Amino acid sequence: MLAAELDNSPERDLRRGLQQSEHRALLVAGDLFALTVAVWVSLWTWSLTAELPFSWNFIQERAVWFLAVPIWLLTLVRGYDLRRALELQATVRLLVGAVVVLLGGYLVVYFYAP
Repeated sequence: MLAAELDNSPERDLRRGLQQSEHRALLVAGDLFALTVAVWVSLWTWSLTAELPFSWNFIQERAVWFLAVPIWLLTLVRGYDLRRALELQATVRLLVGAVVVLLGGYLVVYFYAP
């Protein structure tokens, strides 16, 4: 009876690791954080090269660039399959595809936006 109680203990659940849905949520949260930081750093770099003060007003005027974050996440959605995420070639193909989509979108906006 003692062995059966130990098998159902909370410590056993902690040793077992994360569930598949928890891994996926962790991947999405990590990507969301990394992408938001990347846009933030890009805006900061933009302010430095344009010799403009990096302020809240500067960010608000260019907040549309944060729309790239959900677009990027949508291009990466196939990578949240854990079997695929653990394969290096599949991950690299996915990232290259996502970069091409985002770069294409950026070029369209750059050349056709006023």
